[in-house]
Amino acid sequence: NTSPNMVSLFVSGVLLLSVALVTGEVLNNGGFESLSGWDCWNPVHCALTTDAHSGQHAVKVTGRDQAWQGPSQGVSLTPGSSYTVDAYVKLLSDHGKAQTLHAELNFHYTDNTDDYVTAAGGYNNVRVSDGWVHLHDQFTVPTGKAIQHARFYFSGPEPGLGFQVDAVSMVKEAASQTPADNLDHDIDRLRKSDINIAVTTASGINKDDVQIQVLQTKKSFPIGVAINAKKYNDNAGHGKYRDFIHKHFNWAVPGNALKWYAIEHNQGQRNFQPALDMISGLHQHGIKVRGHNLIWSVDKYVQDWVKQLSSTELRQAVDHHVSDTINMTRGLAE
Repeated sequence: NTSPNMVSLFVSGVLLLSVALVTGEVLNNGGFESLSGWDCWNPVHCALTTDAHSGQHAVKVTGRDQAWQGPSQGVSLTPGSSYTVDAYVKLLSDHGKAQTLHAELNFHYTDNTDDYVTAAGGYNNVRVSDGWVHLHDQFTVPTGKAIQHARFYFSGPEPGLGFQVDAVSMVKEAASQTPADNLDHDIDRLRKSDINIAVTTASGINKDDVQIQVLQTKKSFPIGVAINAKKYNDNAGHGKYRDFIHKHFNWAVPGNALKWYAIEHNQGQRNFQPALDMISGLHQHGIKVRGHNLIWSVDKYVQDWVKQLSSTELRQAVDHHVSDTINMTRGLAE
């Protein structure tokens, strides 16, 4: 695990550093010690409450009659730049069922059109009993049109439901920086060496006429790839795809075949075979396999049937999925 502001990649002894530099807070008064900087348009009512996540106050939001309504703030953003959003939100009621929480952005362009971008989303099974929920995500500002103004706001719960917000932050991150000059030097120092070849020619053959070809047959450091199991297993239709993988890589990870939605798209109908067939083929060619994340709570990759489960049913389903996947792949992944 790494800090969101620092990513490190190790490649067999060479350390590549990519540093995302924090360049400043965008939002005004994200701690809600007052209501300054935030808009709550009619009929929404915003008031300070001492039931805070941090600091002395949070904002309490009531009077909503549309799911998209919530406190908002105009923001100045740079097209093409990335921003990280953090916020804590707590439901005041939930109508006895799971609710959705989002932080959204509205971009209004000079041609009088609009775009809506999720700044922090995918929180679709929230209940009052969850208390303060941490919203965390990153977004990139659209390019291609001139932005006239942008607005950041909270939304999601059904009309009539109130919620509280606290500790909100939107931070711009600089483009990743890589010390390329140092990398070139390190590559020359660590990854390259001279090869001395002694050639003895038969009588009558000029050694200057001899051509020597050096073919790399095995890599001495790990290099991996994410693999499409459907293509890999289709040897007749995608033989070149398999050959390319076998030739150029010595590590691999299933791109999607071991994710829950691929294994159990329909409840109770589990299919590990595509992943197992792919792993078997990779092992036959000396390629090591990494496992994948067992649970991935990104909304668009969560099966519809999972979203309908109660909290107890969800815990049981997750337990079955994790246990089955580990048992099916035991000893197959590094």
